[in-house]
Amino acid sequence: YRVLSAEPLLAAGAKAGVVLGLDTGSSVARMGLVSGGRVVAALARPVKSHGADLPAAVDELLSAARVRIQELSAIAVGTGPGSFTGLRVGLSYAKGIAAGAHIQIVGIPSLDAMALCGSSSPAARPGIKICPILDARKGEVYTSLYEVVTDALEKETDDLVIPLDEFASRITGEVLFVGESKAEDARVLVVRN
Repeated sequence: YRVLSAEPLLAAGAKAGVVLGLDTGSSVARMGLVSGGRVVAALARPVKSHGADLPAAVDELLSAARVRIQELSAIAVGTGPGSFTGLRVGLSYAKGIAAGAHIQIVGIPSLDAMALCGSSSPAARPGIKICPILDARKGEVYTSLYEVVTDALEKETDDLVIPLDEFASRITGEVLFVGESKAEDARVLVVRN
């Protein structure tokens, strides 16, 4: 989608029941539990192996929220961009939960989700750019650029895999970077330029 808006998504989420969200496209496993359109539990931690660590992390998240897998209405899973192996593990795990619990599954573009999270920041006002960044390794990042407009985000670029310094040299104006350590690296490069 080229225009993203959090409000309709939250309204739809409020009606969806309990939804488990997973993103395994980086070296950090991220997950959350949403009920009634609100985040009721979240967990993010570095993992050595998504395949080995993901089941225990999901169990921990569900236990913290006192929710059983059988109570889930749906599962949302990040579709990348990101590590092929990490994404494959997350998608397979989500598909297994969905099949076993007889619930719906939906894929969510990871950079879109990150940008929408960034749009809730007080700094995200119309005209500001939001730039989610994930480490693609070998000096490159996965990224895209969005502009905050009234009650929405407009996606200005397709998802990119690009050297960080090259991408940073293209950015002008006020930008809110979201992501891990590479987001801070990008912010520093833009300030220098």
